[in-house]
Amino acid sequence: MRSWDRWDGAVRLLAVVLVLAAVPLAIWVGSATSAADRADTRRPVTVDATVTGGPVLVASASGAQPADYWQVPVRWKFGGRSRAGLIDAGPGARMGDRIALSVGADGQPTATPPSAAADGIDRGLMVLSGISAVAMLLVVTTHWLMNRRRNADWDRAWRNLTRTRQGR
Repeated sequence: MRSWDRWDGAVRLLAVVLVLAAVPLAIWVGSATSAADRADTRRPVTVDATVTGGPVLVASASGAQPADYWQVPVRWKFGGRSRAGLIDAGPGARMGDRIALSVGADGQPTATPPSAAADGIDRGLMVLSGISAVAMLLVVTTHWLMNRRRNADWDRAWRNLTRTRQGR
């Protein structure tokens, strides 16, 4: 076995160890992210909102919404104050229905954030994917370089063989 083949094997083994070590790291990152998201006091709060009118079809004027969508007027209480506004809803929303509404610290409607668990899983998978991609890149690059070296060795050996056969 040539030394270049041993290097190639060692790098592959290192990549396997790196990916296996990345699994507990990804789990730790995901757990830490999830715990930090649950402890974040700036996350939106969900309140009950009451529909105060019928749904209205809104034509999409920009690329922000993919197509026409429905909005309903709602009223909710936050911080001791009664508030009102329009929110996106389906055409089946009726007056008096209760809808869960995410509001920010200012009491205004905001996008529903991903759950803390989903955010933690997402971050953990990103860490695992990133480390795996780096390990794969390391293996592919090393294999390519070793093949170049191996081919150069074969070429040199063939040239030496033809020289010996020609009596030089």
